Amino acid sequence: MELHILTMSRGDAPRLRDWILYHHEIGFNYFHIILDAPNDESENVLKEISAVVPLNLDITVKEANGSYFDNLSPEEKWTEVKKWRSENAEYIENSGLPIVDPLSDRQYKYLPEKLAELKESFPEDWVAVIDVDEYIALPSASTLKSIIKNAKSPRLRLLNFNFDMSNWTPDQLVRNQVHRWAREDIVEYGKGWDKRVKSIVKISEALPMSSVHSISRGSFERLPEETARLHHYKHPNQSLGLEYSVLDSTIAPETRK
Repeated sequence: MELHILTMSRGDAPRLRDWILYHHEIGFNYFHIILDAPNDESENVLKEISAVVPLNLDITVKEANGSYFDNLSPEEKWTEVKKWRSENAEYIENSGLPIVDPLSDRQYKYLPEKLAELKESFPEDWVAVIDVDEYIALPSASTLKSIIKNAKSPRLRLLNFNFDMSNWTPDQLVRNQVHRWAREDIVEYGKGWDKRVKSIVKISEALPMSSVHSISRGSFERLPEETARLHHYKHPNQSLGLEYSVLDSTIAPETRK
């Protein structure tokens, strides 16, 4: 049984090396990366990594498709997203998918295509569908493979914890940011954030895809945050008003030396 990561990426060249090396270290050997109309050196960075690190790298390059809101402020982007949703309301409704913007529209086109390929080739393996600003943290002594081998369901869900990125600059490793939301604050806030997850799923059970969060419908286990969780280094910060009250250096570079 091997572990795979599937992601769709655009403009992530400075982050890719650390993200891949970290996840390779915790047990992922297959990386399937869809470059969505790449606008930087991501493809070259990936090829450089694969030349020196013993991993399996599968790169798919997609041409531009739909709208891209590059270089907009959060406020400007939100204005464009609302306009796009209004113009595409019927299409979104008919899709039956949780499409919220042009990016997620492309995700629900490209990710199921790749999952179908993986199902043909690696049905007994497991896949995590996460973004390049998301890291799987293992606070306990358990390895990810041991957690999966003991799973009673073909779907494992990881609770999401956002980290404070207010002082982060692109020349820094995101894992140096060590203050995050507290679970009790997320639960109190609610509004769906208390149920926000990303998943690791047995590939044979990954389709049909229902969302980027749950991947597919069916039985699942939600892992305790003390066993495994998702560290989300979203920049700029999510404007929810939650405090970053927990000091968490679980996967900080200094901690892992």
